[in-house]
Amino acid sequence: MIAQPDLDSACLFLDVDGTLVGFALRPEQVAIRASLLETLARANVALGGAVAFVSGRPISALDEMFRPLKFAAAGVHGAELRATPIAPIVNVASPPPSGHILAEARRISAKFSGAFVENKGQAIAVHYRAAPWAAKDLTAAIEALVAGAADQRLIALHGAAVIEIKSRDFDKGVAIEQLMAREPFAFRSPIFIGDDTTDLPGFEAVLRLGGRAYSVGRRIPGLSGSFEGPDDVVAWLDSVSRQRGPAA
Repeated sequence: MIAQPDLDSACLFLDVDGTLVGFALRPEQVAIRASLLETLARANVALGGAVAFVSGRPISALDEMFRPLKFAAAGVHGAELRATPIAPIVNVASPPPSGHILAEARRISAKFSGAFVENKGQAIAVHYRAAPWAAKDLTAAIEALVAGAADQRLIALHGAAVIEIKSRDFDKGVAIEQLMAREPFAFRSPIFIGDDTTDLPGFEAVLRLGGRAYSVGRRIPGLSGSFEGPDDVVAWLDSVSRQRGPAA
């Protein structure tokens, strides 16, 4: 049983893909149920606006995905930040991967039917959910591309059926720490829910800050607990959103 937060002293950071929703063959194919929008809206009110997305998706993509709702957010693994729903999106990262790296990533992915490149601006995602047979060779080729890059800040970040090329200068943990320095998150106890290796820096950050970290779909030693899957996360959020009763 995952404990309910104290609504007056907690803040909530949520990964999206694999945490709030399941995966699709392409990111734009993920469907959002109206009931999830309602639950998120209620939870945000119950927590005094202290709910933020911390996602690998760009913030503009999150806004489109959850329209008409907008939340505080960290996008592209922390390369983008928006401290409140009405604040501007700030690019907090170093220069993006070069055009040469993008072109090479596209050349590599074109060799594997079903794989494709998503240019996120500050990161390059090579997706292979529709080409699981290619995982070993494709990821090895992208890792070799990164290892040989002139920009030594670049790393290859492995996620769920995706490998991303990004700078080592930002991650989800840094993003959470940056949001925690701002209202309405400051002086609250953070909770972060995520599902894969891209979320590990976020887990470490909230635990370091005295908060709670929960994985989805698997147990990770040292965390506060785990959820079976996105449906369980959404059910928990629904119970959180109803703590203040109908007036919330």
